[in-house]
Amino acid sequence: MSSTDLLLTFNAGSSTIKIGIFAIDGAEARRMGKGVIDFRAEPLALRLTKGPQTVERPLKAEVTEDLHGVIDETFALLADHFDMTPTAPPATASSMAATASPGRSPSTPPLSMPSMR
Repeated sequence: MSSTDLLLTFNAGSSTIKIGIFAIDGAEARRMGKGVIDFRAEPLALRLTKGPQTVERPLKAEVTEDLHGVIDETFALLADHFDMTPTAPPATASSMAATASPGRSPSTPPLSMPSMR
């Protein structure tokens, strides 16, 4: 697997999580694969499509309210099929403030999602 910037998208519905895996090349995003976890299915599994190939991998994590175990296991399975090695340092509060949009003070923290607890 070659190292390339990836964009992962997650679309959480009422009974599924759909995952998009995109390669980023400059301003262009190219779909590399997709996945779905269907919480109605037993046993729980990640169905992953990469090109013409589709594989189904069982998920052993317990389904809890916050889904941490399921998401952690899903990332591990994605890493088996895609190069998830970071190619850029992770974003920090100071780096995000440095790229603040016009009209937003660099000292204004970025928006965050409220806790679901």
